[in-house]
Amino acid sequence: MDLMIKDSERRVAAVLLDQAGCHHAGGAVTMHLSQADLGEMVNLSRHPVGAILADLADRGWVACGYRTIGILDGDALRRLANGG
Repeated sequence: MDLMIKDSERRVAAVLLDQAGCHHAGGAVTMHLSQADLGEMVNLSRHPVGAILADLADRGWVACGYRTIGILDGDALRRLANGG
């Protein structure tokens, strides 16, 4: 279902929440996941995924490290994923 979301940013947010197991509830979570791996999951190359993650990090919603992506604000990501 998440892969049917046309907007790339919304699709990335939805897949991150799904992978973290906090699509409907939950707080901060760190996943061992590279940008390339996430790109494969959302059907985008690493570069657009990196740009989306950088934007989400600038908003304070995620944190990216070496082969890790942390969700800092699951509520904000859920709103984005749901189109709000």
